Amino acid sequence: MPAPTLASPPHREDQNTHGLAPAGEGVGELELVDMLRTAEVSSNHEELFGCELRTDTQGGNAWVDPGSATRSICGCDFRNVRFRVFGDPGDLNLRAKLVLQSGETLNSLPVVDRDWRRFFDDLVQCRSKSRTALELEVFLNRAIRGELLRARHLFARIGLARGRPNEGKCWLMLDTLFPQPKASWLGSV
Repeated sequence: MPAPTLASPPHREDQNTHGLAPAGEGVGELELVDMLRTAEVSSNHEELFGCELRTDTQGGNAWVDPGSATRSICGCDFRNVRFRVFGDPGDLNLRAKLVLQSGETLNSLPVVDRDWRRFFDDLVQCRSKSRTALELEVFLNRAIRGELLRARHLFARIGLARGRPNEGKCWLMLDTLFPQPKASWLGSV
């Protein structure tokens, strides 16, 4: 059994899982999404972390006051997604904008999902290094977004990054995005 960590609020549900070994067979993606929908879920901004979301001065990145949030991760169904690619060819960053079922948006979420990061890295490798961030973004929002939105299980897990000491902010991040990417989606590169 994992031991609780000494994490500071709102990361109280974090568990120390070091040394745990997988047991039994894994579950499929649809079954996993069904299970995640029985955990903490939200249909709007305020229910995500039990407190008000705030945004930076440009209305992009969202954050919460760590002392006000009641949890550090929450699932949500979404109805639309758009990708943004920032940076130079050697240092590209992937962000996403989600439209929740309520119609509210979560803008400029850093994509930290391991499988989506790996997929993005593969995409960058498949495309010539001379391609711009804008060209990658167009490809993601046409071909890849189309694949994503055809799925029956549009679900995301939004997490809170650990705040910097004395900053008083926990920034939102896209922890998991379903459906997970498929290597076959790169076939049209």
